[in-house]
Amino acid sequence: MKIALFAGQVMLGNGQLSAKAFLYWQKVVGLLQFAGHEVHQFGRAGEPEFGCDQFITATPLEVEKLLEGYDCWVSVDTYVQHLAAFTKSKVRGVVVWSLSDPKIFGYPHNTNLAKPAFFRKEQHMVWLGVQHNKEAFPDWREIVDAIVKEPANG
Repeated sequence: MKIALFAGQVMLGNGQLSAKAFLYWQKVVGLLQFAGHEVHQFGRAGEPEFGCDQFITATPLEVEKLLEGYDCWVSVDTYVQHLAAFTKSKVRGVVVWSLSDPKIFGYPHNTNLAKPAFFRKEQHMVWLGVQHNKEAFPDWREIVDAIVKEPANG
């Protein structure tokens, strides 16, 4: 399987780690590669790399075209899920949530992995000053399982 990873691992302007930054991508990537899957990380220059087979920098328009060459994409709550929905991409998506509620910001056709006990009470408020909490994310093994499972329709 060919998998596109959008890690979204960025530092904020104040030097803090984004509340949406999942810390265990290296484990996810390693297990996927061990199982024989090809993983390509999409990101910006300077973003941490997680040992993927390839690191790709691309504009959203380029991502739209490139995405169709993958069997599955996985991302934290980033622009990718919105791009895929807007362009009606047929590529299966897995979204890893932390503090945002996928029932508000996500799409039901994706596999949405979340721990609702950690959702912010004020979902529509500005994210400035929101602290990163590694416990708010699903377990990395749950993410691997969601990526490699066969889609329900095929």
